[in-house]
Amino acid sequence: FQEIAQACKDRNIDLILVQEPMSSESALTAHKALYAANEKIAQKYDFQVVDVRSRFAQVASTEMIWWDAAHLAPRGHTIMADALFPVLKKTIEKRLSRSSSSE
Repeated sequence: FQEIAQACKDRNIDLILVQEPMSSESALTAHKALYAANEKIAQKYDFQVVDVRSRFAQVASTEMIWWDAAHLAPRGHTIMADALFPVLKKTIEKRLSRSSSSE
């Protein structure tokens, strides 16, 4: 991830790191150390981090957010979109502001 972050920074590409939610039915487990290391790298390069895992955990027992262990149901996609939208909006507005001030 360090190399990707550096390449994006070098090319003036805004990177958004989304910490992947995991279904409780999945045989896979979240790699907390990897997530923490990725967040540290994102902070170093001033990239946005979106961690949707807590949002998913809050509703996992009461709402159908997964079709199966790997695929989101419509409600899961809504939760993901609600988490991503403000970050995407901020990133786009920042990019537009930079481009208009350089003209």
